[in-house]
Amino acid sequence: GATSVTQALEIARDSEEGARDPTIANVLENAVAAIWARIQDQPQSYVMTRDEFAVFNYFQRRFEGYEVATAARKRYWD
Repeated sequence: GATSVTQALEIARDSEEGARDPTIANVLENAVAAIWARIQDQPQSYVMTRDEFAVFNYFQRRFEGYEVATAARKRYWD
C-alpha cells in the first residue's frame, strides 16, 4: 500500500539508500511542501504537529536562513 509520511521518514533516517528511494523521497518532498505552504499561509501563528515537525526537521538544512522557518520551529517548542 501507500507509504505513510511517518514510515517514509523512518526509512529515510535509517539509511542513505532509503533516503534516495524515489518513492520515499517523493512522499517526504510532498509532505514538506505542504507543511511549508501552511507555514507561509500563517507565518506568525502556524504551529506544526509533532509529525509535521519531524518532517520539517529532516529538511532543516533547506530552510536555514529563513526567519519564517526559524520562527515556526521556535513556536513548536513554545
